[in-house]
Amino acid sequence: MPLSVLLVAGTSPGGADLAAGALAGLLALTMIFRVGLLAHVVMLVTERVFTRFPLTLDPNAWYVGSSLLVVLAILAAATYGFHVALAGRSAFGATAPQRGGE
Repeated sequence: MPLSVLLVAGTSPGGADLAAGALAGLLALTMIFRVGLLAHVVMLVTERVFTRFPLTLDPNAWYVGSSLLVVLAILAAATYGFHVALAGRSAFGATAPQRGGE
């Protein structure tokens, strides 16, 4: 956490940058300790893809095809991760018990 605070220190006047850096560091540590390093890395990669690549949903833009491809790839990875995390269980709670022999 101190490293993330130092990385953003001095980028803007006032203490807003220190507060934002401390919050980002706290979020990163919470993510790592709560759900693990892999989830943290996936969060960072997803954040970088959505903030660094020019994405649009405007159908008239010339790069709408690559934008949709990136968004669909992220959605496919999220869907796959959700499916694997469930490990065969129902996504919407337990299934109703079978009524037999009445």
